[in-house]
Amino acid sequence: MPELVAYEIPAETELLHNYPNPFNPETWIPYRLAEDAFVTLTIYDQTGQVVRTIDVGHQIASVYESRSKAIYWDGRNGLGEQVASGVYFYHLTERKEKHNEPTPPKQTETVTLDGEEVAFTEGETLYEISERNRKDIPTLCYDPRLEAFGGCRLCVVELEGARTPVASCTTKATPGMVVRTATEDIEKYRKTLLEMVTSENREIDVDSLRGYASQELTTLVNRYEARTGRFMGAMSGTDQTDDKNPFIFRDYDLCISCYRCVRVCAEQEGDYAISVMNRGFHTQITTEFNGD
Repeated sequence: MPELVAYEIPAETELLHNYPNPFNPETWIPYRLAEDAFVTLTIYDQTGQVVRTIDVGHQIASVYESRSKAIYWDGRNGLGEQVASGVYFYHLTERKEKHNEPTPPKQTETVTLDGEEVAFTEGETLYEISERNRKDIPTLCYDPRLEAFGGCRLCVVELEGARTPVASCTTKATPGMVVRTATEDIEKYRKTLLEMVTSENREIDVDSLRGYASQELTTLVNRYEARTGRFMGAMSGTDQTDDKNPFIFRDYDLCISCYRCVRVCAEQEGDYAISVMNRGFHTQITTEFNGD
């Protein structure tokens, strides 16, 4: 999916809003890096005095938004003292070389991806490596801003030596791995999963005016020809027709249980205002007091 690839390698370096509480000094500072560089974050107070300098080290061009990738500030100054809550300013510096030292070798370890030896950086997942190498791995729950949790299982790949397929979004690469992203068995597995998702959702063809994300399921179902109906039965998600909110309609009939709304609210906003209730076909996104 070219849209996602473009998002993973940003067009320009950008420092984003810290979270979950912008006034709390213990925080995560996300950013996007357009080119490989040594990264340093400098934190200032309201008087312009340097509170802390965090040397992140050499980073590859990518999106650093989830808690495992964003820059973490523990709320202490350069002397190790806890600072008070308030307004702080952040400045991201990127350098091609560090203190006149040559840039260290990048991505010296390799994995074999669909028969091709490709380099990777420590900490990268098989999904990230595949995306960077233009492999079209489907997913319905992945979001680069969030901690991957392998919920939809569509991103599974064959890993030589593993008894069963592994979720590429949560599997970290190690040197020498042999990975196959689109074998006949893997594609059959993905089709079966999509048939099951389709069977419990009331509507698959969603108006494109709802936005690009609304077409994810429709696009994949068409691609894998998963409109077979062989798993038809119980359905999940029920709209609240008596919802008193005059501004937002929560269309649970179209929910595919990717949980991205729940995770963004928790990981990015720090509010935990959206949750999941029940199990199986009765699983549904909910809010406090069920939205009343």
